[in-house]
Amino acid sequence: MHPIIRTSASVVLLSAITTLFLSAQDDTAEPQLKPLPRFLRSAKLADRYLQTRDIDEILKFERAEPVCIQFLKRSGVEERHRIEALNAIVKLRGSDELTELIAAIKTVDSDKDTEVIAELAALIPKADLESFPAKRSALAELATKLDSIPLRQAIAVSAMKASGSVDETWNAATESEASLSELLDGLKLLDDQKLLRDLFARVQATVADAQDDTLRATAIRTLVTLPGDQASTFTVLANLVRDGKLVGTCLNAIEQIPEQSWDRSRLNDLSQGAIKHFASLSISDRASDSGKRTLALLTRLADSLPSDAAGRLKEQTRLLAVQKFRVTTLPEKMLYDVTVMVVETGRPVRIEFRNDDIMPHNLVVGTEPAARVELGLMADEMQADPNSLAKGYIPDSPLVMHASKLIYPENTDVIEFIAPAPGIYPYVCTFPGHWSKMYGAIRIVADQDTLQLAQAETKSADDLLGIRKVEWDFDTLAKDIADVESGRDFTKGKRWFKQASCFSCHKFKGEGGIVGPDLTAISEKHKTAAELLQHIIEPSKTIDDKFAMVTIIDADGHVYRGLVVERSDEELVLNEKPTESCEPTIIRIENIEDETKSTISAMPEKLLNTIVEKSDIYDLLAYLMSGGNESDRRFQ
Repeated sequence: MHPIIRTSASVVLLSAITTLFLSAQDDTAEPQLKPLPRFLRSAKLADRYLQTRDIDEILKFERAEPVCIQFLKRSGVEERHRIEALNAIVKLRGSDELTELIAAIKTVDSDKDTEVIAELAALIPKADLESFPAKRSALAELATKLDSIPLRQAIAVSAMKASGSVDETWNAATESEASLSELLDGLKLLDDQKLLRDLFARVQATVADAQDDTLRATAIRTLVTLPGDQASTFTVLANLVRDGKLVGTCLNAIEQIPEQSWDRSRLNDLSQGAIKHFASLSISDRASDSGKRTLALLTRLADSLPSDAAGRLKEQTRLLAVQKFRVTTLPEKMLYDVTVMVVETGRPVRIEFRNDDIMPHNLVVGTEPAARVELGLMADEMQADPNSLAKGYIPDSPLVMHASKLIYPENTDVIEFIAPAPGIYPYVCTFPGHWSKMYGAIRIVADQDTLQLAQAETKSADDLLGIRKVEWDFDTLAKDIADVESGRDFTKGKRWFKQASCFSCHKFKGEGGIVGPDLTAISEKHKTAAELLQHIIEPSKTIDDKFAMVTIIDADGHVYRGLVVERSDEELVLNEKPTESCEPTIIRIENIEDETKSTISAMPEKLLNTIVEKSDIYDLLAYLMSGGNESDRRFQ
């Protein structure tokens, strides 16, 4: 057995219960490994049974032959367990590794489990290759039948190892660019340092001379992994960057070369090529893993340049680097977790917006502080538009600068833009009813010094947007609640019904939203203005079951969230998207493992805090209690 694939496994007979099976049992295996069930009397029956169990469960069985077969042909198996299984089967059958690997690959579904085939193929070069010449044609025939690149790569690498030379395999691969590219990519399977050194000059020549970009890119990625003269590799790659050829691939490769192998005379040209390439990337690409590596290389290059050149490169790099923010919704709070962002004008900005709430949300950036209210009111009016959902409740307005999609729970969207002129820019959720509470501010400053000062300040979004608030409580407002009953202003009451976001969620006299109950006859439910005030200030104290969000987990672990439309002894009908027309979800009662009703009302608290005058709150209460009747005594 080849020393690279070995284990301390020894083979023992199973107990009388499983006398039909032999197992490879690791000397260090935990004693609680259990035998296969008594009823498995044949290999076919055992295979059928084990196919229905997950790998974690199979790991608990003694290493009988059917168990080892599962380790070889199933996905999600660690390499060490595949090797353990291979050694056990070899010893059980008195066979060899290549024979058993070929047999195992033949049992794998080539359409579904290509990763398993690749993982098994990767074991071939690590096996005892004494029998490889005799098995080579069978392996090649199997690779052709499966059209498996990993298997062809494993055969090529094994051929080098078995012969102790790279010549035959390399010469055969150079007959076409595609086959050479395939071989270069497969060299990651080769662990013979002598052979890798023999390949270095050939791969480096391919990097310099290849005309096909795909072949050259593969050769570049391979070259920096080979033992050899790294200084000459640096020169080859720096020349390609200078000539504008595959710059990104070259820079990612140079980043892996030790700095002691860098040619200092080429650093200035290299840094200019690198910064030019970085500037050409999109914001998404700059923020990607490859972009981050280029950014790291630019920093290293700057540290290696003379001070003047280093200063210029660092400033160029800083201005091109992405200012990144992650904004998440706070569950059942109707709030963003980040409400202030400070950025520098002219630099790229990337906002990753994730919705962890139970309701849909978006993130819309406005052009000026006043846009928060204007866009919110426009979005509320959109509920009468049948296309509002398709538009994501984003108003068609020049006040919108940038916007995410309307995203549902556990989804993410990204906004990217170049920061505009210095100023204060609001961002807000324009889903009906959310804008008055769910907002933040982007402060854009002119330069780095101002950026650092602004980041050190603790200004709130309210301060930046000029929003005045009063922390109203029930006792303060109830003290003069009798004022609701006369002398009120109907026009102000109607205006505040919209501006305080009531209109966005509730119908009133045939107009408004559908998220909450109709408020036209609210005085029948709340007989006095004090009762209505109490409900507005503490909406979660009493939640109408018809408008309470529920979370349901079924027996399969699926999670559903929405409003219960109908319930019977047999099934529950759930509307997962209450704001749009959609097919309801039907869940069998017997399949429900857990059902939780939200204790937080969809109606946010502190809605009245944006109204700074007590008299305006009383006008709103009078408007609601009157059912929108301008002739009501409260307005006389």
